[in-house]
Amino acid sequence: MDKKLFLNLRSTFDNKPALLLTLILAFFLTLSIKFVPLVYTFYKPVDFNTYKLFPLDFFDFVSWVAIFFALKFMVDFLAENLKCNCTAQKVSNGVFLSLAVFFILSWLPYFLAFYPGTVFYDEIYSMRDPFKISSQSYFYGSVLKFFWELGILVGDETFGFAIFIILRMFVMALSFSYLICFLCERGISVKFLCIASLIFAFLPIFPNNAITIQKDGLNSIFILLISIFLYKRKDSIYAIFSDKKTFLKFLALSSLIILFRSNGIHAMIFTSLVFFYLEKKARFRVFLFMVLILAIAIIPNRGRHAPFEETVGVPIQHIGRTLYNNGEITEQDKIIFNSVMDLEKWKSSYNVLTVDSTKWANGFNSFYLRKHKSEFLMAWLRTFPKNISVYLTAHAMNTYDFWAIAPWMIYGNQTIYTGAITKEQLNVENIVNDLNLYLASDRIFSKKTGEEFIRFMTDRTFYLNAGSCAFLMLFMVALTFKLGKGRRVIAVLPALFSWLTVLIASPIAIAFRYVLFFAFLMPFFLVLPFLSDCEQEN
Repeated sequence: MDKKLFLNLRSTFDNKPALLLTLILAFFLTLSIKFVPLVYTFYKPVDFNTYKLFPLDFFDFVSWVAIFFALKFMVDFLAENLKCNCTAQKVSNGVFLSLAVFFILSWLPYFLAFYPGTVFYDEIYSMRDPFKISSQSYFYGSVLKFFWELGILVGDETFGFAIFIILRMFVMALSFSYLICFLCERGISVKFLCIASLIFAFLPIFPNNAITIQKDGLNSIFILLISIFLYKRKDSIYAIFSDKKTFLKFLALSSLIILFRSNGIHAMIFTSLVFFYLEKKARFRVFLFMVLILAIAIIPNRGRHAPFEETVGVPIQHIGRTLYNNGEITEQDKIIFNSVMDLEKWKSSYNVLTVDSTKWANGFNSFYLRKHKSEFLMAWLRTFPKNISVYLTAHAMNTYDFWAIAPWMIYGNQTIYTGAITKEQLNVENIVNDLNLYLASDRIFSKKTGEEFIRFMTDRTFYLNAGSCAFLMLFMVALTFKLGKGRRVIAVLPALFSWLTVLIASPIAIAFRYVLFFAFLMPFFLVLPFLSDCEQEN
């Protein structure tokens, strides 16, 4: 082989992070192709409960290799041909505020149609007794309860929520405006930013999340803000922990991420571990930071214990699929599983999309499960070696929308909130899951207008599915590494680790709200490798 050709070939494989990410992307794309018959069942009827994604066969491995080289060619080609011109420009405060006002005005009709805002039943249960509902954020439940009591104080139970939604809309509008201006000041095309702004303003998924009391929108905003914060300090991680003002900003944003969602602490701990590895001078301070955020996560929740069945959803799904497929289970372990739930009922209640159909089924003995935690977990572990492919397939099925690369969200999603907050809804003993029964009231727009808004929002609240968003994020991260700008990737870490925690332990296959930050941060992900660093960062 020609020496020069050999050296060129070798040089294309010298960027290990980019190669590893490309290999991972190729794997997810391969698995998505294998998953196609399951997703688009009009091609070929497939039994969800018996379909085998694992083990991979020879054709799958060939596809994996072919897709890897195709993706690698794309990364190399883009790295060679897409360059960022240094055209950074300063954005005035007037432009920043005008853009925020534009977002608010665009979302205002939705607020008026669904006054005082929309709701998800989890939040209603949470704010009724923030401490008792341990599966929800105590902090956020307490915030909602404060605004509820504010409304009661002025004689209108729902008025406090209107104040909350208005504040929420301002926070989201200012954050989106901040992102657009941040990208503009780093040389990104005005045309691209105009398109991004129009999407934020008019694609219903954004106003839908602006006018709801559901927590995921605000959690995603804090992930957006911390991503920009980290990008600005990508070249000096030490400064984050050494400068008092900078540290307090980082701690505040981290705390909000932790307090709004239970997986926030995992995302920020893993992000901190990366900093611990990269910045030797700051290791002791990073360690102290991790201790501090652990305290912030634990102390408010002392005495609160999530039901054990909530934390072992993944094992429950593994066992359910093993039973459905007549997998190998010892008689000793069958006795344990049968004590949790009759094996035939467990088998019939198994649903590839969610563990809820099993853990809330009649006959599921949660009391026994809580009293025999170690026995249950050991039985689950003992069953794994005999049913590896079943366990892996069960997990892939139960998280498929978070990794499967498809053009849009499939089989519905949990991003549409169309139930307006009403006094009746806040006080009814058993909340009806179908919150569309609580339509927009006649307080501002007519009920008929509210129904039209619901129809419009339901038909048009779409976005790329979570797996496709993750693919785009990882692809741009690989390209960033290929361009030798790996320090920028620290800005993506909170979003990356938040996604990974959902991928590992999601209770449901399709819930885009868990990774709503993908939609909020998409403009940032798409231009990460091309941001101009001509402007000196402060």
